[in-house]
Amino acid sequence: MHKLLITGFEPFGGDTENPSEILVNSLSDERYEQINIKKTILPVTVREAGKQLLEALDAFRPDTVMSFGLNEGLSHIAVERVAVNMIDARIKDNDGEQPVDCPVVNEAETAYFSTLPTREIVQALRKVKIPAKLSYSAGTYICNLVFYTAMHAAGKRQYLKRCGFVHIPYTHEQVLSRPGKASLSMATLESALDVIVRTLYP
Repeated sequence: MHKLLITGFEPFGGDTENPSEILVNSLSDERYEQINIKKTILPVTVREAGKQLLEALDAFRPDTVMSFGLNEGLSHIAVERVAVNMIDARIKDNDGEQPVDCPVVNEAETAYFSTLPTREIVQALRKVKIPAKLSYSAGTYICNLVFYTAMHAAGKRQYLKRCGFVHIPYTHEQVLSRPGKASLSMATLESALDVIVRTLYP
């Protein structure tokens, strides 16, 4: 039985909902044979996001962890390839903290490359007409922190074989009050998640 940990985030920046939380919670592992799926929603805080991810990893011991987060500037699915060892918060987190020029992990690697089949995921999404691109920057906020934390943890945990991060845009409902912002429907995001899971476990 494969074990997949999927994470999303709580709302932040004044929003009342986060599409990554909605998306992750929409997934039912009953539709996948031979995959045990654990869903975890992480806080948008520098102090707790990585800590709670590590707790979820050690409690569940997955072979793969895949995290989702919001990038409000996107019009597509962005499959991240690189996690960097830097926190440079553009806004305050949900604890009111805004650290700059800090490492995610002291005296650790400068960066890690995703160990998910990133290009294959993008190709599979495009094949079913879902807009998707490879991305080479997950930013320097909480999304990157979680991505880097997972990648660093994999080097110390033999059970954890693959890690990666996917950014998603707003949903259609969220942009009703944000004229000019791009979005995808929740139905499209749910289809994308299904494609990604099936690409990970063909």
